[in-house]
Amino acid sequence: MLRGLFIGVDRHSSPSINWLSCACRDAKALHGLFTDTLGGQTALLIDGQATRASIERAVQELSGASDDDIVVITFSGHGTETHELVAYDADLADTATTCIPLETLGAWLHQIPARNLILVLDCCFSGGIGSKGLEIEACPGSA
Repeated sequence: MLRGLFIGVDRHSSPSINWLSCACRDAKALHGLFTDTLGGQTALLIDGQATRASIERAVQELSGASDDDIVVITFSGHGTETHELVAYDADLADTATTCIPLETLGAWLHQIPARNLILVLDCCFSGGIGSKGLEIEACPGSA
């Protein structure tokens, strides 16, 4: 079964964070594509719904997936130079606790038992997930 979380943040509660114009549209489009094609249990969080706490809650709910489920998580929005996802309620004076560090995201993803997990990050500095977020143990002979 598909389990999905689709996040898009164009507008932020802080006036000091520049607005985007396509992140919500992208999240809605991906949500529609996966849901219409595969069904399953999905959630869409856009703008004010995409607070740090609600994103954390939604990712933690995915830890209830089975190992046979397909889990898809997408994030469209701002990313920081210090490798954090910028939630709706982010405070630029305190990104460490109001944004989602990619290392933290990696720890959350590690709790999801699905063998098939797809993460799509459409934000600046998303390349940091490989160096900071995911630790994959190699298993000889496994496919």
